[in-house]
Amino acid sequence: MKRYTKTEKILLIIFATVCLTGCRYTFDLEDSDLKPMIALRSCICADSTAVIEVHKTVPVTEISKADTALVNPAYSLRCNGKEVDATCEMIGEGGMRISSQAFRSGDRIEVTFSADGMETVSAGTVIPDEFPEYTLDIHRNSQGYTSMKIRYKDNPDRADYYAVRIWWKGRRVIYDNNGEMVNEFPMETSVKTYGNYDAIQIDPDAYSPQIVSAPGGDHIYFWSDEDEADNEYEVKFSYSYSYDVEAGTPEDIELKCWFYTLSEELYKTMFADYDSSYNVFAGVGFSSPSFTYSNIRNGLGYFCGYRMSETEWFPLEEEDE
Repeated sequence: MKRYTKTEKILLIIFATVCLTGCRYTFDLEDSDLKPMIALRSCICADSTAVIEVHKTVPVTEISKADTALVNPAYSLRCNGKEVDATCEMIGEGGMRISSQAFRSGDRIEVTFSADGMETVSAGTVIPDEFPEYTLDIHRNSQGYTSMKIRYKDNPDRADYYAVRIWWKGRRVIYDNNGEMVNEFPMETSVKTYGNYDAIQIDPDAYSPQIVSAPGGDHIYFWSDEDEADNEYEVKFSYSYSYDVEAGTPEDIELKCWFYTLSEELYKTMFADYDSSYNVFAGVGFSSPSFTYSNIRNGLGYFCGYRMSETEWFPLEEEDE
């Protein structure tokens, strides 16, 4: 996948903006020869039970009358070339969930799956190492956000992929016009995103992180070490959205971070999700170029690995910028 320079991105945005005033082109989808395929999805966390979900896909034009049951399913799961034990159960409308042992960093996991009437699919991934040694430089900015610079030791001889999720806890305090406290309530929740990750970026220096949504409404910031200079990644966030007019002032703030290392397959899966979810042209009837990533040979879906570590709660003691 080509990664564009900032100059190229600006040119693409200008070109796309011009295209908004152009004509509309319609076309018919050729779906006459679409066949059912196997969809396999799994994000395997190091040292946790591995779970793989498998379903049968059908053309959207046939979804109301197609049989989605997997007939005579068979699978093989290998770790570093050796077959491992696994259990399975049927789920949903004919799908299957496969569960197996926990795997460790460095393990190469491979899976194959077959069912009647569809091509056999296969995929592989490697469980990455733990997040490298790091330091945090944190400041509360006068513009209403907190800046966290993550400085980490990176292996320059390979491409690595990282992510971080952040929570905060403390008090929200509401004051009256005289500065007297009228109410307070405890908080423990995810931080709020900051930056124009979901808007058109004309300024090449604008803060525009890659972000995906996590279960529960959290956001995960993710990046490739090839895109960051000097082994440093900056996360900007706040403690309330601008429309939280009665949110109060956050005080006695403590932070907690979850750091992730991602397999290349998981990074590409997350990037595809980010690229399609935050399409800034969709609201005006124009679609920016995007893609759907899959590393399932002869099928659809994703088969990925990652490792996660979390910090203890730590106080936000740095001076405001």
